[in-house]
Amino acid sequence: GNCVFNKTFSNNHFSLSNHAAAEYQNNVSFLYNSSSTVRADEINVVRRFMVKESLDFCYRNDILELIANAGGEYTDETSLLRPSMSQWPFIVKAGLTATLTFPWKMRISSDFSTLWQRGFKFDTLNRNFYYLNADISQTILKGKATIRLDVYDLLNQNVNLSRSFSASSRSITTFSGMGRYVL
Repeated sequence: GNCVFNKTFSNNHFSLSNHAAAEYQNNVSFLYNSSSTVRADEINVVRRFMVKESLDFCYRNDILELIANAGGEYTDETSLLRPSMSQWPFIVKAGLTATLTFPWKMRISSDFSTLWQRGFKFDTLNRNFYYLNADISQTILKGKATIRLDVYDLLNQNVNLSRSFSASSRSITTFSGMGRYVL
């Protein structure tokens, strides 16, 4: 489930946005236990409950746009047959985005964000991440085209991984990707 709330204040110069989400999963799996003398399948139940909240505050006028954001996410992952797979990770996020728009239709923007992750079984995920991106663009040909330069992950902090948790396994997959690049 998701719930989003947006409110604009004072001649559209200030706005507030709130996003709340919750998710519940109940996964059942039959596991084969090779160490059992009975040689029977076991039924494992994994429950995953996740809640997250984010809040954005924005100020904008004709030249400047500033967005401050903060949020958090908590997950309860519990395995009934394999308690060693259970974990309770949480992530705290905060960031700031600034955009300047000049009268000659040039735009300069930068964003900085930080993630603070704890509660994971794998220590490589229990760390702080810092991200910095920037871009500059210029509208040309009477507004019919735009030239833009984007630079991503200036601090070289991006981690390419996907994480899954099911009744039969937990997996963390790292994959190759371009972490820092210019577009």
